Amino acid sequence: MKCKIRKQEVYAWLMKGLALHFFLLFSISSFAAIFPSEGQGVLQRKVSVSAENMMIKNILEKIEETASIRFAYQANQVNVNRKASIFIEDMPLGNVLTMLFDKSTLFEAKGDLVVIRPVSEGLVNRVTGRVTDSKTGEPLPGVNVVATGTSIGTVTDTDGRFALEIPANVVALTFTFIGFQSQTVDISNQTTINVQLTGEITKLDEIVVVAFGAKQKAMLIESVDKVDDKFIKNRPVNNVLSGLQGQVAGVNITQSSGQPGVAPSINIRGVGSLQSGTGPLIIIDGVPGTINLIDPNDVESISVLKDAAASSIYGARAANGVVIVTTKKAKSGKVSVSYAGY
Repeated sequence: MKCKIRKQEVYAWLMKGLALHFFLLFSISSFAAIFPSEGQGVLQRKVSVSAENMMIKNILEKIEETASIRFAYQANQVNVNRKASIFIEDMPLGNVLTMLFDKSTLFEAKGDLVVIRPVSEGLVNRVTGRVTDSKTGEPLPGVNVVATGTSIGTVTDTDGRFALEIPANVVALTFTFIGFQSQTVDISNQTTINVQLTGEITKLDEIVVVAFGAKQKAMLIESVDKVDDKFIKNRPVNNVLSGLQGQVAGVNITQSSGQPGVAPSINIRGVGSLQSGTGPLIIIDGVPGTINLIDPNDVESISVLKDAAASSIYGARAANGVVIVTTKKAKSGKVSVSYAGY
């Protein structure tokens, strides 16, 4: 009889325990349904904000004051100094933040705290493609391909192809190659990027007259400046030196007198000799001469030698530099006549 009573008591105790357990589960579920978690609900909280041409960090401060929300971010990872204009009324906070930041930014809610951070760089996308010449269609080997804003990059192979693994927050690739214009291409979730580069006209083949010969500009190691005739003839001057004024760094040209026919004085990098005066050596078509006697319209180019390379050829006469004037020569073609009157 005692054993039977014990079994009934145990049975009743178990039933009460199960009933209490189900009651607690039902209460917790109902409470969670009525009061959603703050972490999920804060981004759905409706806010109002008006700002014109204001830095984003100041806009976030206004939202903090009016909506009882706190923001956390690292200034070196999230651009909050950029200015923006926004006029919002009763819009979910998540939508407002999406309007203020780009797609590379994430928002995490923890209670009333919203953490703003960039997309994790652990996420990696693989981009492949081919780079060719826009004119010939030939592949370009050795093209630099760099993820814009990072140091991640690669070069194209002999067939112009490349493969690059980049962080998910990278939005563009930059292609650079000597002799071609650099190009930045928006990825836009693409995994294959084919690019055509356009040739760039450079001045590497420009010829500069140096002493008794000429060199390509790309091969120059001396301090030489060249001024073409187009920079002189477009000036309303009747003297070559006056047309050269302000065209070459380190060359000072001053007009000491207002008397007609008096040539300006020229000084290159200061005084290099105490006995030979301050003026440079003037060479006209390979022969020493006076620059004041030349018509500016007859000048094809002027080269100014400013360092020791001038003295190595012309000796002590070039202690103050050398000005080499090349005059125009006869060319085949139609006869052209020009007139300049002042």
